[in-house]
Amino acid sequence: EFHLYTLPGTWPLEPGIVRTIGLFEPAEAKVVRSFELRGRIPYWGGLAQYGEEEETPISVYYTVQRARKTDLGDRPLPAGLVRLFEPDSAARLQLIGEAMIDHSPAGEDLRLNAGTAFDLTAKRVQATYTTRRDSIPQGGGWRYTATADYRTTIENAGDAPVTVDVLEERGGEWTILVRSIKGEKLSSTRTRFRVPVPARGKATLTYRVRVVW
Repeated sequence: EFHLYTLPGTWPLEPGIVRTIGLFEPAEAKVVRSFELRGRIPYWGGLAQYGEEEETPISVYYTVQRARKTDLGDRPLPAGLVRLFEPDSAARLQLIGEAMIDHSPAGEDLRLNAGTAFDLTAKRVQATYTTRRDSIPQGGGWRYTATADYRTTIENAGDAPVTVDVLEERGGEWTILVRSIKGEKLSSTRTRFRVPVPARGKATLTYRVRVVW
């Protein structure tokens, strides 16, 4: 399995000279920016107790939508480095991030990780913690159950409101018992909370988790 990319036109190659050749003409595509905050629950093993408030980075993603029958959507793209630019107040393009992509077939969206948000900060704390141990019959060992409340506060220093996706991911048996914002169960291991944060303001998400191992 391979794909052959054909460069347009004919280009002279000179000894010792590096030449950059465009694979195709600039194409327009819709780009959606999103913000993502990863949860604190470990994927496997026990749920530990910790009492210190911690700062958690918020990642920035750009999704380039490449629907079929569009200039960019009908093209396969080779793996490589993607640079992201955004105009400043004087309409000058400024480099805001870089991301690597894999070989992408036609019609597949590109999801680019542009690093960590500057105007968005998050603090998380484990507010409560309880645990119990139950014996498994016929010498099967022990079964542990832990319940913990988490509080995440997100502050937005920017001039526009944003929505931050808070993702909790856990394997095995686990349940979110109570939450201040309705969650969306993406799969058996992932739950997403979409937290709206006002401009120059903050929002708080609380939820209670029960984990069995």
